Amino acid sequence: MIGQMKDRITIKLEQKSDNGRGGWLITEVDKGTFWARIEPLREANIIQYRQADKQTNSKIIMRSNDVININCVIYARGNFYRIEEIIEKDGFITLLTVGEEIGQLP
Repeated sequence: MIGQMKDRITIKLEQKSDNGRGGWLITEVDKGTFWARIEPLREANIIQYRQADKQTNSKIIMRSNDVININCVIYARGNFYRIEEIIEKDGFITLLTVGEEIGQLP
């Protein structure tokens, strides 16, 4: 499994603070750069997740790490990934994510 981790990912924690006008100011705190494997989901898997009210379209597999939580975002391969679910098993974590190209962000 370790030899299959060929994608370099950057993980950042999103922190929200009140902007004083009824909205939020979001700042990203760098949590580190790690090796992982990014896999797009097959169409059948995407349909299953949509039926469960999730927008998941990719998964990221990496070694377990305490700095990662549901409030983190991931940057890799020119894409931005938001974590929807974290599954931990046998020293590895699978991050079910919603990924989109950075150029498409609002």
